[in-house]
This record gives sequence, C-alpha cells and structure tokens, in this order.
Amino acid sequence: QGNGKFKFTSLDFENSKGLFSDEIMTGEALNLKIGFENKGDLDLSKLLISVTFMDEFQNLSLAFVSDEMGADFSFLKGKQTLTLHIPELLLRGNAYSIRLFASHHGTSEESICDNIENAAKLNVISSDLWNSGQTLRKGNYAVIKGTYCS
Repeated sequence: QGNGKFKFTSLDFENSKGLFSDEIMTGEALNLKIGFENKGDLDLSKLLISVTFMDEFQNLSLAFVSDEMGADFSFLKGKQTLTLHIPELLLRGNAYSIRLFASHHGTSEESICDNIENAAKLNVISSDLWNSGQTLRKGNYAVIKGTYCS
C-alpha cells in the first residue's frame, strides 16, 4: 500500500542480549531492525515513519511517530536498515502486532509511501518490573513508571 518510493522490506526484534527473538520481557530494552528500500531518491529529511504496537483487537497500545520525536532521517542516505531503539519496553504482557507506516512531505494519500498492517508479531512476557515479587498482570496497554509517596 502506498506509492512505493520508500518501502519496508523487513522487521526483526533484537533483545537486550543482542539476540533476535519475537519474545521480550516487560521493561527490557528492544531494538526494532527495520529494512527498507528508498526507490524514489527522496529527501529523507522530509520522511515520516511511524511504528505502532497494536493489541489483538487492533487497538493502538503504543506509537513512535518520527515527526513528534523530532527525527531527521537524512542519515539514512545510502543505507538499507534503520533501528528504533526502545530503552525499556513498558507494555504489559500480551501479543502485539506491529504496523509500519512511511510518508513523504505530509500524510495525505498521495504522500503515503508504505503502510504495512501486521508487519510482525511481538509477544511481551510480563515481568516483575517493580521488583515487588509480583509479576505484572496481562493487559494491552503501557506501564508508566511511578511511585506512591506521602
């Protein structure tokens, strides 16, 4: 789907140990290794990439949207892979599907380069994130770090 000027070719998950796996523990670092082709000789500084985590009902659970993050993809010129580094994946245990989206100079229909629903599946395994002796309950939403205090 899209004009094909920028096209995703692969998606792999790398855990904090440098191993590729489709399973990760809540709170663990995660690298998404995204393969692509730049077929349109695009100005990569105008590229928008979105990586979203969807639950089993296709509800949005987490999103990394490059323009909101201030990303400039000029550094991708001549490359074929991109890494999204997540220092701590703070999602509750569940199965998530990943959506990859790319557009150039906006998000109008003619600007969309590629849009892949269900590009990959990631199984997040609940952990004892708080070191409380209690494993997090399963769910389909993010965990935000915080503490109770007086």
